[in-house]
Amino acid sequence: MGENYFETARDINDLVLGHRIRSDYGDLRALTESIRLIGFVQPITITPTGAVVSGGRRLQAARALGLRTVDVWVRTDITSELELLLAEQQENENRKPYTRIEQARFFDQLRRIFAEDAALRQQATRFGAPPGAPDSGAPAPSATGRRTHASERAALVVTGRRSDYTLGHIVELLQLQADPDQSERVRRAVEEAISRIDPYGPVEPNYLRVKTVQDTERLQLIAGDDSLPAPARDLAHRELQALPVTGKPSQVREAARQALRRVTAAEQSPPGEPTRVVDGRRQAAIRIYSPRALTGMVAELDSWWLHYDPSEVARTLTDEQWEQLTDWVQHTVGFLEEATRLRSAAA
Repeated sequence: MGENYFETARDINDLVLGHRIRSDYGDLRALTESIRLIGFVQPITITPTGAVVSGGRRLQAARALGLRTVDVWVRTDITSELELLLAEQQENENRKPYTRIEQARFFDQLRRIFAEDAALRQQATRFGAPPGAPDSGAPAPSATGRRTHASERAALVVTGRRSDYTLGHIVELLQLQADPDQSERVRRAVEEAISRIDPYGPVEPNYLRVKTVQDTERLQLIAGDDSLPAPARDLAHRELQALPVTGKPSQVREAARQALRRVTAAEQSPPGEPTRVVDGRRQAAIRIYSPRALTGMVAELDSWWLHYDPSEVARTLTDEQWEQLTDWVQHTVGFLEEATRLRSAAA
């Protein structure tokens, strides 16, 4: 029996998967993207005859990329069918997946690298790249919004899905955990959230609990700040008393967010600006725009629903974003119904 050895540029057509217990290789997009970017971190292991010992998913991804050759590790000590079966079992059962926190750290580093690489490519395109400069293939960064091509691509590499919002929320929690300027209350909430998320707990409800604590703390600071106008302090007190104590994390957080928005508007209102009472709460009067501004906005958003994929929206929006969208639609319908009633009455 000879020694095991490494072989470069083995013809991919020489490799045979044969009969394997795992016939479903799952979603290969993340693995394919990773191999395309950095190659094989671990070579495919085969027998001298080309039977795949470990790395079936890597082989399928390589074929999807159209690779003609691959580097392989040849095991001369695995020859029987029993040894092949045991090797497959060992590979699939002894692998430890990343925890959510590890995924988030990987995602954060990867998106930074992608963004930096994209910036370099943009600069090279703008000022002229030197002859023979390699094209990294990294995506150009998005001009607006939290979601960028770099973050989308990093999430795809890490999880195989467009989970950049979820991973970004974990990264935000990790940054809060490392921030010495955060209050003790926020730090405790962050620690509790991370302990619930790691290793494989839900992300969104725990993230929203932390955001609720931050909003509530901001309201408390406003309520106790003697340098602020008395109406703003009084409103902050009333909003704090009205906040729900229990309920879905998304609903509690939305209530805190809206309360903070109302108090912030009152805080920033010039002295003497009129206020109005809504749902028993006094808040700064909302500026009323002209019908011309409304028609301009409608023209800008005309047929907006044709430009978005409902399945993608359903899959990628967070609970908070979904509630904001439905709230926007509900208030729009309510406004239209009231305007229709008044228009009919005036006819």
